[in-house]
Parts: sequence; C-alpha cells; structure tokens
Amino acid sequence: MAAQMGLQALQGIQEYKAAKVQAKSQRQWQEYRNKMVNLSNAINQNAITSNEIMAMQNSTFQAMNIKRVNMMQQAKAETFAAAAGVKGRSVNQTMFNIQRNASLAEKNRQISLQNQFAAFDQQRLQGAMSAAIQ
Repeated sequence: MAAQMGLQALQGIQEYKAAKVQAKSQRQWQEYRNKMVNLSNAINQNAITSNEIMAMQNSTFQAMNIKRVNMMQQAKAETFAAAAGVKGRSVNQTMFNIQRNASLAEKNRQISLQNQFAAFDQQRLQGAMSAAIQ
C-alpha cells in the first residue's frame, strides 16, 4: 500500500511537471504569435503611411498641373482675343469660364484627397482592431 501511494505521488509529480512544461510552452507560443501579429500590424501601418505619402505627392502634382493648365488657357484666350481684336464681355466671360473650370478641378482634387485620407484612416483603424482582437 505504501508502495502504491509512493507510485501515485511519483505519478502526480510527473503529471505536474508535464503540465508545467506544457503551460510554459503554450505561453511562449502565445508570446510568439503576439509578436508576429504586432509585426504584421506594424508592416501594414507602414504600408498605409507610404500610400498616404504617394497620395499627397500625386495630389500635389495634380494641383500644379491644374494651375499650369489654367495659366496656359488664360494666356491662349488673351492672345486669341488680342489677335482678333476682341474685347469686352465675351472675353471676360471666357476668362471667367476658364477660371471656374480650374476652380472646379481644384475642388474635385481636394475632395478626392480627403476621401483617400478617410479611407487610409479606416484601414489604420481596421488593422489596429484586428491586431488587438488576435
């Protein structure tokens, strides 16, 4: 009977050691998974930042192009009006239309950029939430 109790105690100790090793292994595995999730989220956030920078650069080039086209169209209109000897209301109306078109293009550019940034913010939030849930 004492031998049986000693055997049971030894068996209990071995089960405890096995459970302790398994728990430690599971903690280490979870730590590794957490690090990989955090790394993946950081890479995702960096990609979103890169996309934001590219969107800003693209928008800047669009703004410069809108101004350049506007100046060229105004210069052409003034040149054609002067060459034709035309002045007054019709020239003013043409200049107004050119400026209005440039203003509309600029407004659309700004709205597009704001929409892109809203989408980037949403992507950031989704990535952070996904990382927090895992």
